[in-house]
Amino acid sequence: MDILCSDKTGTLTQNRLTLGEIQKFHARDTQEVLLAAALASREENRDAIDEAVLEGVTDKERLATFRQTTFVPFDPIRKCTEATIQDASGSTFQVAKGAPQVIMEMAGLTGNMQAHAQQVVDTLAEQGYRALAVARKESDI
Repeated sequence: MDILCSDKTGTLTQNRLTLGEIQKFHARDTQEVLLAAALASREENRDAIDEAVLEGVTDKERLATFRQTTFVPFDPIRKCTEATIQDASGSTFQVAKGAPQVIMEMAGLTGNMQAHAQQVVDTLAEQGYRALAVARKESDI
């Protein structure tokens, strides 16, 4: 599980979110987190969070090497989006992004890792940030 932070500044006045600092847990780098988040997004939905995530991906050509085979859009009950992705070699994996508590449960975080993730989310909330968690799993999430 990784956490992607977005700043609500400008949300009401410009209908636009901007990305804040990305806290990575298992990802190699922040672009890996953004790639997973982008793969759990749909550009055509014109969602402010999806637009901010997609803008943050620096290698748009790499993004084009993946194909969504299933997509479950965000809804307020589930509090996340999920997608099954196929890469250029035909391998599949799942990605999800959404409310940190939902993604932490999907990712199976427990003990110290869950406590650390919750501490990061709480600290960001104290600073006025809205946290968005991202997970990638090679098998079903």
